[in-house]
Amino acid sequence: VLRFWESEFDQISPSLDSVGDKIYSTEDLEAIKNIKSLLFDEKLNIQEAKYEMERMSLPATPVIEEINSSTNSVTSQLSSLEMMKKALGDDLKRESEVTVKSIKSFNDNDVIQLIHARKKVLKVSSRIESIISQNNW
Repeated sequence: VLRFWESEFDQISPSLDSVGDKIYSTEDLEAIKNIKSLLFDEKLNIQEAKYEMERMSLPATPVIEEINSSTNSVTSQLSSLEMMKKALGDDLKRESEVTVKSIKSFNDNDVIQLIHARKKVLKVSSRIESIISQNNW
């Protein structure tokens, strides 16, 4: 499995010692743990896990760097972000309350369709973030 993951994920690059044994760095081990979690816990496929790993390794966006470097504007930008997060959180709470009430009516096929839809949303989301990063938006 490790050999395959090394061929698929650039984040794993062990060095070789004088005997030819592979030496994994702390970064390699963290990448392996993240990949394992994405594949087994979050049930992503290899391509989706690659996107997520690339997204995790991207540098901070210019907006975040600006927030970190400018203490005067941090408060206003952070409060805007917090307000958006709170609004989204409130929406999700309302959605989850409705979902919990209606989940009893789901059958196995509905659950499978939801899982496939989640994977597609994750893939599209990763691609959007990649495009935003590439274009410095």
